[in-house]
Amino acid sequence: VRYYACLSICVLAANKEVERDVTDSDTLSLVEPFVTSHDPEEFARSDWTHAQGRSDDWLERLIPLLQSSQEEAQCLATFHFAMEAGIKKDQDRIKVFYEIGAVRPLIRVASSSCNPTAVRFAVQALTIIGEEIPSKLSLSVPTWSTDDVLTWLKQIGFGGFRDAFKDSQVDGDLLLLLTDEQLRDDISMSNSLIRKRFLRELVELKTNADYSSCDSTKLRRWLRRVGPEYMQYTYHMVHCGIDRTTLEWLTEDHLLEDCGIVNGVHRMKIQNAIKAGSRLFPLSSETSSPSKENIAPKLDVFISYRRATGSQLASLLKVHLQLRGFNVFIDVEKLEAGKFDNKLLENV
Repeated sequence: VRYYACLSICVLAANKEVERDVTDSDTLSLVEPFVTSHDPEEFARSDWTHAQGRSDDWLERLIPLLQSSQEEAQCLATFHFAMEAGIKKDQDRIKVFYEIGAVRPLIRVASSSCNPTAVRFAVQALTIIGEEIPSKLSLSVPTWSTDDVLTWLKQIGFGGFRDAFKDSQVDGDLLLLLTDEQLRDDISMSNSLIRKRFLRELVELKTNADYSSCDSTKLRRWLRRVGPEYMQYTYHMVHCGIDRTTLEWLTEDHLLEDCGIVNGVHRMKIQNAIKAGSRLFPLSSETSSPSKENIAPKLDVFISYRRATGSQLASLLKVHLQLRGFNVFIDVEKLEAGKFDNKLLENV
């Protein structure tokens, strides 16, 4: 019951329409403790309801979770595919994973995810399937060498263009700034549909990349609060010299001409978030006081708990209170016995 409850939470989190509501409810925090305390192959044998595995259609519906920006959803999806890999191997039905298109997303998680739990389960699934384990690329894409770019091209199924990228000496910096026109004219990617597929992969890479080497004011974090799909613009904006302290002076022309944000709706939403200023997305306060960035201006309830024993109760209590209109802050404490009360008072 706990497993399928976690699965339901993750499926909801992968739905863009309700993703933010699920994230705010903090129910996703129930997922990782469950999967890290179970082994996929042993769990497959623990209950007859899933010992025979799921149908091809059922598994295919789980693939979007492998590509979710929510780490917990990715964790549970890789856990389930590792479990199914063992079941399908015993049934001599490994080819199912190729037929439904699950192998490439698993390879992508194993090679580029920043979630070590998801990587471990993806590697376990690929090993059972019989796939070669891919090289693990750094998530710091701006620092990639040309060889790193070539490795990434192979992993996403665009190995046929490796020579063109190599001849042009495309490194991580150039990769993140590539345009549709450059792909067509300089990389000779003439088929427009192939370019769309490539740009879709590039958007995912931009969204999940680590920009800490160049994003000192955590612009990516601010863009994520506007919406997860806006994180793809981080490097273009940072490359133009934009940081959290200069956001309020951005114009429509800056976003379009300098940052390359061609989606008019995205430009509008970014500008609306900037205009909202400190009321919704605090700019200067978050950069100057990172220790306070997660605390809302007004709190009704403060919940503190021991990570090992209280996470489920704390999360359920938070949801219960939020549904009744309270603003709740959850604090995670790992304290020695006998010191919990004093530390709790300090944190409050």
